[in-house]
Amino acid sequence: MLPAPGLVLGGIVGLQCGAALTTRLFPAVGPGGVVTLRLFIAAVVLVAAWRPGLRWDRGTWALVAGAGTLIAIHHLSYYEALDRIPLGAAATVEFSGPFLIAAAGSRRATDALWTCLAAAGVLLLTGSGSRLSAAGLGFATLAGCCWGGYILVAKRLAHHVPDGRGLALAVAWVALASIGASRGTGGRS
Repeated sequence: MLPAPGLVLGGIVGLQCGAALTTRLFPAVGPGGVVTLRLFIAAVVLVAAWRPGLRWDRGTWALVAGAGTLIAIHHLSYYEALDRIPLGAAATVEFSGPFLIAAAGSRRATDALWTCLAAAGVLLLTGSGSRLSAAGLGFATLAGCCWGGYILVAKRLAHHVPDGRGLALAVAWVALASIGASRGTGGRS
């Protein structure tokens, strides 16, 4: 099994490479359709790999629903951001959520210095002359908030379900919900 930093790096690379490739689908299915496709594929893979059962207590189901909801809102807002601003800007702003979670958990003075420098970099990017869309920045910020929230909820879920079964069901439920939502909007958001 990969160590935690390898899993994080794999997740980041997967998200960014997927984003770079799937934005080409925007004209055909829109950001909401792209999210539905990604969630459906992820759900099939995760459920096949983990084969989760359905016999959990209400608290665990609440965490599964919370994690899934945060994943869905994160993905949808991230792809809405990509529809309005460049990938690099969206990823930078989006990463502020997990970055702030990590910074809040740090107790070293040098970490505070690095946090301030990173914040200055984000401010320079968003305040630069590139005229980034306010809506795009707002969607990227929402994605970052959801990613940070997911980290906190997933940590609690991992205490209840210490393997990937909770994540598999969280992704499966939002994939099904997004399919229903896409049908209601004609697949284009």
